Amino acid sequence: MIRVSAPIDKIQVDELDELLNEIAPSPWLIRQDTNNNRFFLEGFFENLESFKKFKRIGIITQILSEESNLEFQSLEDCDWTNAYKKHFKPWSFKSFHWIPVWMKNSYNKTKGHKFLYLDPGMAFGTGNHETTRLCLEELLKLEVDSRKWTSLLDLGCGSGIISLTAAKISYKRILGIDIDPDSIRISKENAELNSVDENLELRTCSIESLQNLEKFNVVIANIQADILTRFGSEILNQLGVNATLILSGILASEVKDVKEYFINLSKRLSYNLNAKERTLGEWAVITLSSSVNTEGES
Repeated sequence: MIRVSAPIDKIQVDELDELLNEIAPSPWLIRQDTNNNRFFLEGFFENLESFKKFKRIGIITQILSEESNLEFQSLEDCDWTNAYKKHFKPWSFKSFHWIPVWMKNSYNKTKGHKFLYLDPGMAFGTGNHETTRLCLEELLKLEVDSRKWTSLLDLGCGSGIISLTAAKISYKRILGIDIDPDSIRISKENAELNSVDENLELRTCSIESLQNLEKFNVVIANIQADILTRFGSEILNQLGVNATLILSGILASEVKDVKEYFINLSKRLSYNLNAKERTLGEWAVITLSSSVNTEGES
């Protein structure tokens, strides 16, 4: 295992953070040295060859082009383990808790609460990022009614955190998809950790390859805004009758346009959904439903 590190300017952090969210999962993360308030782009790779093969995108290309600033360091397996573990902290919402698996025996568990243990590896989705947290909070706000909320489609499942949470709160049919085979592998490993493989299917495929033969009560897509709108019709066509669609991966500055796009598209496709929005930091979630509660709508 090697670590590749390059210094970055503070003004680059927001743009880079947005990009890393869009391309997740990826081997890159942002590290801040709090002693001198310096920032670094760091990547973890199996070897130098895998680093060279990594697809360079946007601002990452600019940073890596200054090879004189790159630092390469060989890591022992334990070094890598500690490097990614420090970025995943336990958190909770209502009576549900998401816990790093390495804290399983040390975390204080409240009787009657639900717990999900995760080892995200290189996959996106711990709940520590605002977009994942927004999706999970909206999911838990939905009334779990066996006559209505029985099936869920998780588009871009990453570590499997949303799919596995749905399984823990008694959804009867769950399908999680991701274009990255490693994310599906990690999702399956997390399913085994929590013994929730029943009623759960995890599949490597793209949104456009989904067939419209199966409809879902709840569809969640935590993907960047341009992909949401590019595949808006395909996403809406997965909704069943009286269904709810939860969209995130959307910057607060984009939420108005994305919401209007889906409201207009739903009308053209005869879904006629209402929408509400909520923000957390710089990110937003849009919940569209035929029976959405508009109280507190932004």
